[in-house]
Amino acid sequence: MSSLKQYDGEVMIDNRASGEPIPGLPNAGSFAELRTVSCRHCGGVWAENPWRTRPREYCRTCNKYMCDGCAAVSKQPGYVHRTIDDLTEMVMSGRYTIAGGSVCDPILIRSK
Repeated sequence: MSSLKQYDGEVMIDNRASGEPIPGLPNAGSFAELRTVSCRHCGGVWAENPWRTRPREYCRTCNKYMCDGCAAVSKQPGYVHRTIDDLTEMVMSGRYTIAGGSVCDPILIRSK
């Protein structure tokens, strides 16, 4: 089993010179180093909220973190497990087109 932290990144936000506060941080002119996490289902990347208390969702099928939107969709009846890599391959092959929906729940149609 691979580590869930294997694909983590980091973002550094330095607002010390501007005097403007970073949203979510208490002081003006803040400096923050935050862990970034990516969703393997929609490809989204976010900076992890250090004050989040609820557990981060993850997919037991691909053993990767999921964003809250993809986690909600994955609990719906009829959900088909696909990663962003799977969707990209399907569309790039020319066999499918994304015809709407959302990033977390795209509507795929077969190309003619």
